[in-house]
Amino acid sequence: MLIESYEVMSEITTEKNTELTTFMSSAGAECAKMYGILDRIERISTRVFVDTRASAPEVGGLAGGGYNVPVISPATANTVAKIVVGIADTIITNAVAQAQKAGTPIILVPTDQAIGPLQTWLPDMVTERGKETSDRPKYGEEIQISIRKVDADNFERLKKMEGMTVLDHPYKIRDAMKSYLK
Repeated sequence: MLIESYEVMSEITTEKNTELTTFMSSAGAECAKMYGILDRIERISTRVFVDTRASAPEVGGLAGGGYNVPVISPATANTVAKIVVGIADTIITNAVAQAQKAGTPIILVPTDQAIGPLQTWLPDMVTERGKETSDRPKYGEEIQISIRKVDADNFERLKKMEGMTVLDHPYKIRDAMKSYLK
């Protein structure tokens, strides 16, 4: 859902008076680079913060109500697990905790939602080396993975948390944001 998340956020940034601040875990930045979109994310963002240390003072604006609605997309199974048990030890989980403390609504798009098989694509390692040939990154090998029960259970727990709008696909972000940006 990384590519789809980027596409939606890129479209949203074209709207008048809209700014995008991107918070990325170090793993998220690594994946964005592998899929050939890190530089694109940097171009559409007013600011980009990548998790590089134990504390996350960059998310302080969330506690102070400085953002309308944070969007976590895609939210990995690891991030969702931490959120549902209240762990805030990355820039992403700290952002969620600070937004919750300020009563700011949060939109999340978890990657692992229901038990069962899921088709996904590995990054094409050519894009990792920066040799992109089109506007949309090339995918490598298609593989099938299985969502674990623990991850599906955490998805259900997340949907029950106060202040969370949990979506099943990044393409639903735009409509979810409309109610918060009036």
